[in-house]
Amino acid sequence: MIFRIDPKRIVQVIENILSNAVKYSAPGSQIKINGKPLTNQYQIIIADEGIGIPTQDIHLIFDKFYRVDAPDTAVGGLGLGLSVAQQIIDGHGGSIQISSTPEAGTNMFLTLPVSYRNLL
Repeated sequence: MIFRIDPKRIVQVIENILSNAVKYSAPGSQIKINGKPLTNQYQIIIADEGIGIPTQDIHLIFDKFYRVDAPDTAVGGLGLGLSVAQQIIDGHGGSIQISSTPEAGTNMFLTLPVSYRNLL
C-alpha cells in the first residue's frame, strides 16, 4: 500500500481532530483511533465520547470560525481546526465524513487514496 501524502499535513489533520475530541470530552472518557483499508483507500476513524454535535449543525462543522460551543461548554480555540483539516484532506484527494450524536460523541472518518503495487 502506497500513500502519496504530505506527512506533516496529515499529522496536522489528526492533531486538529484529536484536539477537538479532547476539548469536548469529559475527563476519563475514551477517544479511539482505528484504521482500515478500503478499496483504493485507507480510512482513519477517530471516535470520542464528547458532547456531540446537534444534527442541524453537522453541515456547519467545516465552516471557518464555526464552534459547537454552548455557553456552558465553551473551550479555547478559533474554530479553524476542522476547516483547515478539510482543506488538507481535500488537497490529498480524500474526504472527511462525520457522524455525531448529541451527549454521546462524534466519529470522524478520514479517507485517503492509496495505490497498491507489487514490490517483488
